[in-house]
Amino acid sequence: MQTEADMIIELWIKLRPYISPKERLDAADELVAVFDEFGMTDGLEHIVNDIDPQLSAAIRARFEIDTEDDDYEREY
Repeated sequence: MQTEADMIIELWIKLRPYISPKERLDAADELVAVFDEFGMTDGLEHIVNDIDPQLSAAIRARFEIDTEDDDYEREY
């Protein structure tokens, strides 16, 4: 069974090659926003370190995930 996070990642992987590099961050922001509006973002905060940089940045911005907290957790 795929999770909502898996679906977002898979969709991003499929669409990313068709999006110009300059527009990828904006596209990732829009993708995350749509999934969030439909309540389909469970588990995204747990995968931000393991995915494409643009998608990770969009998730961090949308859900205000601080990268300093991640660095602190990795140290301990």
